[in-house]
Amino acid sequence: ADLPRKIKFGTYLLYDLSFRERCRADIGEYGQLLLNSVSKRLQKNVSATKIELVLVGKKEVANPAIVKFPGSYRGVSVFETLLRLNSYVQNDTTGNFNDADIVLFISGQHLESTPYYSMYYSGWGRDGRICTNEKGIVLNSYNPDFSKISSLVFAVLRLLGRDQPGGIAAHLAKKPKSCLKKKPKGLYNNVTKLPGEGLEGNAYCRIFADNRNDFSLCQKLQGGCLLSCCWSNYLSESRDTSAPDGFPCGNNNKQICFEGQCVSSIPRAQRRY
Repeated sequence: ADLPRKIKFGTYLLYDLSFRERCRADIGEYGQLLLNSVSKRLQKNVSATKIELVLVGKKEVANPAIVKFPGSYRGVSVFETLLRLNSYVQNDTTGNFNDADIVLFISGQHLESTPYYSMYYSGWGRDGRICTNEKGIVLNSYNPDFSKISSLVFAVLRLLGRDQPGGIAAHLAKKPKSCLKKKPKGLYNNVTKLPGEGLEGNAYCRIFADNRNDFSLCQKLQGGCLLSCCWSNYLSESRDTSAPDGFPCGNNNKQICFEGQCVSSIPRAQRRY
């Protein structure tokens, strides 16, 4: 079966107290900007189909839903927290998640991968969980600069069926048409840009430094998509960060950064899973 030209998947945002205290922007707007960046990266993986993640709800969850490591580990246990969040979502009787295909949890705390697993694991659910009665759970840490979303993209690709025979397109084509043609109602339909669009360098560095006014942009590297943010203009006190998707770069800032590279346009379906 042919896939529709556009598929929208509802995404529900859960977050903890630490995220609410650290995020200076509107929480829902931050969530939709993050989803916009993930959606653009997904376009490279499904030929001729535009996939959009739409924020359909948001809620703060109590800290007991977050599992902290004991002893010397100070961060949030990724694996154990995913287990608990999965139980929380699948057993929900409020109807909060009815319009959600994916549940995104953002923590303002540092995430620790489980010591028993060598790779950082950021998603919970079987391959191809999208369009089933179960919800896919993905986990991310708060990054005011939007620079660390690759693990989130990887987790969503897996939920979309990347590792199924024939890849994402073949897997989605087998799903009921009602799932692929539904139109989830977004909370932030007016938030359509990428996180870096319209950002000026000094303003970005202040965001990167958790809104500290004594940080500014001191130099651009790698075509303008690797930024050095300096404290009080001291090069010796610089911190490097990848520019967020959509950040202007290149000659006269007429190009944009995407996945850390300065490009004229966002590539589509470069590789097929």
